[in-house]
Amino acid sequence: MDDETPLFREKFRITSARRPGWDYADVGYYFVTINTKNRHPWFGEIQHQRMCLSETGSLVWQCWNAIPQHHPHIVLDRFIVMPDHLHGIIRLNRTATLQRQPNDIIPWQRGVLGAVVNHFKGACSRFIRPIHPDFAWQSRFHDIIIRDNHALGNMRRYIDENPLRWGGKDAL
Repeated sequence: MDDETPLFREKFRITSARRPGWDYADVGYYFVTINTKNRHPWFGEIQHQRMCLSETGSLVWQCWNAIPQHHPHIVLDRFIVMPDHLHGIIRLNRTATLQRQPNDIIPWQRGVLGAVVNHFKGACSRFIRPIHPDFAWQSRFHDIIIRDNHALGNMRRYIDENPLRWGGKDAL
């Protein structure tokens, strides 16, 4: 790691998983992957190349579908809940009103992609933990900024075909 990476709690260097210089409140499509901690298969199983949701998986599915109720500027596109993760395409429809910091870092405010994902993960955890007290998400999430219709089509196809490729741990 380089010396420019900020220290976390005065000890650790944590590099951001986000694209440097990108405004994650910008209008556009984002492909998001969120994993369970240790890739534990809380959400169900693949049977005959189809995802069969467990009770926990159904809760995650419901929470994902509820995102626009809490974030009206969000439009959900394709998504799939897999045994140990989910993939989804989110469209931010408007630029959120944000206060810029002097160093141009965007704080986590309503409307920023990270805040939406954080809210989703928290809501799921509140519903799941009464059933499975040891449930946990992997920290962070993976995102891809979708820049054109060709990439959008590829991401939709990836989501649609995800159960067909399932062999335990899929790449992303």
